[in-house]
Amino acid sequence: MSKTWHTKKRILKILSKQARTPGEIGKLLELSPSTVSVHIAELEGMGAIERVENNYVKRWKYYRIKQGFDIEKAIRVKEVNIIPLILMGVAIVAFIGVGVFIGLVQHRGQVATTLTIQLTDPPNVPNGTQGLLVSYSSIQVRMRGSSGWITDNTTGIVNLMSLANVSEVVGKLKVPVNASVGVIRFNITSARILIGNKTYNVDVLNHQLNANVIGSGVSGNISVLMDMNTKIAVAPNETYMLVTSLKAVAVNNIDANEQIGSTNQLNRSVKNKLNQIGGGNNITSSGS
Repeated sequence: MSKTWHTKKRILKILSKQARTPGEIGKLLELSPSTVSVHIAELEGMGAIERVENNYVKRWKYYRIKQGFDIEKAIRVKEVNIIPLILMGVAIVAFIGVGVFIGLVQHRGQVATTLTIQLTDPPNVPNGTQGLLVSYSSIQVRMRGSSGWITDNTTGIVNLMSLANVSEVVGKLKVPVNASVGVIRFNITSARILIGNKTYNVDVLNHQLNANVIGSGVSGNISVLMDMNTKIAVAPNETYMLVTSLKAVAVNNIDANEQIGSTNQLNRSVKNKLNQIGGGNNITSSGS
């Protein structure tokens, strides 16, 4: 279950008891106003909640579950759908066999190390922007000296507006011990922008961003920080376009136990590494 859906489920449970304002929801869940606004807009867009009209207190925006929306089904569906995937994973592991697993572990007692992928991006957006949501389907890395890709199929949505001087964990995968990450690929599926409490679709000009990873020698658990250089362009017909490029650097500012969705402040040494890379000199083409 993605972290964003988990948060929406908590909001639905709160609103199933009584109507609440975004401010009350934020206090109950310890979320920032901008984050609550993004979730409220998405839930309203999918027909799950609606704003309560109050002629006496118009300054307060109360939200409730929309009549006819099956909240119990919405909460269960994400949990139920994951069960077949778990059973399938167990079957695959059993099929591969214990013998292969033992053979791998015998190599220095460990064959893989955890690679944590972080993302940062202070985007250039129009005035009044409350959120810039980018959906991604997977993250891939190619090790130095290898022609194949290692894929993390984690899907998620990240709000780029919350990533100024902050990094967010967007993926975790296993890579060979004592290897170096050469290239990283970030696969974007779609984007939306929230302006004035209204959500608009954003055209993504490049769905596949590749970057060479600078300073990627490894020792133990490692992390790669992706830095997106994002700008929202507005076309004459008032459509929005996502113009972005990518650079990446190996860092060691994170605990391997950090979960997807966790955030970290960027320290000075990490910022210096990113600045040393320059504008786009480590951007590769979107090809293989």
